[in-house]
Amino acid sequence: MAGNRVLTNKTVLQFGIENGLGVAPTSGNWKILEPNEVSAYGAVIEKVARRPIGIRRGRRKGSVVNLTSGVEFSEDLTIDGVTNFLEGFMFAEAANTNFEVSGFKMNRAALAVNASGYDLAGATTFTTIAGGGGAGGYGENLVSKSIFENVTTEQAFSLFFAKGYAIAANNGLKAITSAMANGGLEVPVTGLTAEASPPTNASLHMAGVRVFNNGANAIALSVADTPAVGQRTLTQVGTITGFSWILLGFRAGSWIHIGSADANGSPQNAFASNAVYGYARVVSATATVLTIEKLDSKITGGAQAPSSGNVDILHGAFCRDLSVTATGIDTLSLERSYQFEETYPGLSGSANEFEYANGNFASTLTLSLPLNALGGLEWAFVGTTSEAITSMRHGGSPAPANALGPLRTAAFGTASDIVRLNVSANFVSAVADVCFKDLSISIDNGVTPENCLGVLGGSFVNLGPFLVNLEGQMLFSDKKIVQAIRDNLTVSLDAILKNDDGSIIIDVPSATVTDGTREFPIDATVLTNVTLETITDPTLNYDLSISVIYGTPTVRP
Repeated sequence: MAGNRVLTNKTVLQFGIENGLGVAPTSGNWKILEPNEVSAYGAVIEKVARRPIGIRRGRRKGSVVNLTSGVEFSEDLTIDGVTNFLEGFMFAEAANTNFEVSGFKMNRAALAVNASGYDLAGATTFTTIAGGGGAGGYGENLVSKSIFENVTTEQAFSLFFAKGYAIAANNGLKAITSAMANGGLEVPVTGLTAEASPPTNASLHMAGVRVFNNGANAIALSVADTPAVGQRTLTQVGTITGFSWILLGFRAGSWIHIGSADANGSPQNAFASNAVYGYARVVSATATVLTIEKLDSKITGGAQAPSSGNVDILHGAFCRDLSVTATGIDTLSLERSYQFEETYPGLSGSANEFEYANGNFASTLTLSLPLNALGGLEWAFVGTTSEAITSMRHGGSPAPANALGPLRTAAFGTASDIVRLNVSANFVSAVADVCFKDLSISIDNGVTPENCLGVLGGSFVNLGPFLVNLEGQMLFSDKKIVQAIRDNLTVSLDAILKNDDGSIIIDVPSATVTDGTREFPIDATVLTNVTLETITDPTLNYDLSISVIYGTPTVRP
């Protein structure tokens, strides 16, 4: 039997950020996805048959009464997988995503490389350094290039992370070496090799700050439990011209990493000859003092006074749920819709056919960490409509035909890539007693379409409450697990994952615990099932945050 067919392995799923609900993207780029399974795509047509009273028992032809549309797929847990839809699922702008100088959300080519720096000339006029400028529903706040021009021999040098360039020397963590050159149209970095036409998905992100400690003008780490139990401070000593934790984008609730990765993935540019390094959450930021908590087990010992050598403080995109009225800088509520394209090769002989699903809002996400496996992501989007399959591919700028390929594709393994999975002391007394057998985090935005008479498909999309549940199975190592349920205690949880592409930090500052049922497997450890239901933290004002940091060590001595 001869005929046409479409092989699943030849299909291509990609997406773009719409310029309004159901409006084709006109800003940013299209991007190719890497699904393991596509469980739902496009339109479902609902029909109602006629059934009048009469002698005929058969069904009579009815009419189309509704169209529902959506996209559902699963993929491995990667940094690209998380960041592609992070803001859409949080319905909030991520602080510091405007640090994306080039990449997916920028409707521009990858930055060329000169021997003296990354070339911004073709990117923008650069009265500002990056961002979407509000176009395409991004709602990005822009970063002033003056941050990069306050560079002297004293020391606050911004860090960038480059990824995807064909020449190895142009990738990795880079420190700006002088004030922005060529009228502010070049990010000056030494040690680069000219690359006029890099791969289209090459990207450049701000990654933190490097301070050249010289004793007089430097960064110092305070003694433990200062200013409060479990906290420490990173304090500017002397005068570092142009330096400000606030202007550099450090925000309360976001996560940082003291030190960075060297060429072998080991810690460098930290304290105490790189023995004191690691992750921490920001409590507060002033121009000169950064107060941190939830300290990594590697941030130990006494105060670290300024000394010779560099200190790198890494940070990146920080996204958390916000109130629907939030309008501040890096605290902007947004409603982002996506358009998906599915390519069907060979559907019409040798020609490709295309199907577009429009007006998609992020509905549910499940992030799973199974035992001894790869982490996974399961996405579900609710849309307004889907177009009929066509041989006419969408054009415009950006065009689906020019979609960027995936970039940060290293999958997180649940045995080797989890730095820590920690709960508060009122839940389990000792960190050593925290043993999860599996954990899943589900986000439900309660998205539903809004229909109107005379319109086939949704006219609008409604948003429900932001519900986050964490379900897992733990070793029954502490009676506090059950007592926390009985006493209705507020507990917290954070999970830190790292690989060669960077780190993802998942932070639940406040939650209540339910379930608590035990299982008694023979010849094994007693298990307890727990569900954490997040609540809005009274201090940080969010239920869930996710931070992404580039350039972190993969080797932890």
